[in-house]
Amino acid sequence: MNTLDDLVLIQKFIRGETTLLANQRLRVESVFDSIQLLAKRGGLIATIKQSSEGLAVLLRRDSDYYGLVHQCLLDRSFMPTGVIDASGFEQYCLCRVPAGYKLNCTEARALWKEWWMSARHGNRSSIQTNLLIFTRNTWYPIREIACNQGTVFISTLVTEVMLQGTDQVIWLSRLPGEALDAARSFSQNPAAAPTVQYTYDKLGRPTVVRSTAPDRPEAVGSHHPAALPKQVDDSEAGISTAALRPDLRQVVKMRHGKLYITTAVGEIVVQGGNLQFWLQESCPNLIG
Repeated sequence: MNTLDDLVLIQKFIRGETTLLANQRLRVESVFDSIQLLAKRGGLIATIKQSSEGLAVLLRRDSDYYGLVHQCLLDRSFMPTGVIDASGFEQYCLCRVPAGYKLNCTEARALWKEWWMSARHGNRSSIQTNLLIFTRNTWYPIREIACNQGTVFISTLVTEVMLQGTDQVIWLSRLPGEALDAARSFSQNPAAAPTVQYTYDKLGRPTVVRSTAPDRPEAVGSHHPAALPKQVDDSEAGISTAALRPDLRQVVKMRHGKLYITTAVGEIVVQGGNLQFWLQESCPNLIG
């Protein structure tokens, strides 16, 4: 199997190219208003369709090429909507990814571990823009993530999302070496990029309902609260320090005389008498 040839062919398929695209394993065909990617063994893999709702991709989940096509779609800013039809095809829609960021699709617990590692080295008293999650038609910085008994709680400046650890979640991570002015980066809107609107299921996963091309550049999320202010002090941002500090009740529990501390690699269990714990800051805050 020539992986490089397959990868190049799939990338061209996602870009909408159809001319003489075939190798010993894969081929691309135009069928009416769609483009199809087919395997010589296994049949239809994926379909790209242009409709009134915008550009959409349907990818067969049980295909041997699912993982490779899925990653290529993420690299081209297509994100899964969570909608799977009766034939086992999952829907992807085109989204706008700000410059300097990478689109990710993982289990919620993987995002929690990534946030936990990032938060260890960040300034917890200011808004962080290394990790972003899509909510209310806008990418928002993640203020805090907590995991308790397999349930992941993701808090942003405007809402909180509750997911099971194995649920799929869409998020952005800043590319290595990028030094961005977050506010300026998120006001960029290339003329070719569509404005996409979504509805959400009970887990907060988006489904595209309408997509239109803007006549002129428009700030992403311009009709919503500011998504990504520059990394400034709390007094300048109008946010209290207390609101951004972690709530230790999400990571520290007392049950049956034992202290449970949640970390990215599992729970630490402490047993003994007269247990006390606190968040070590410039002014220690004893909470238990």
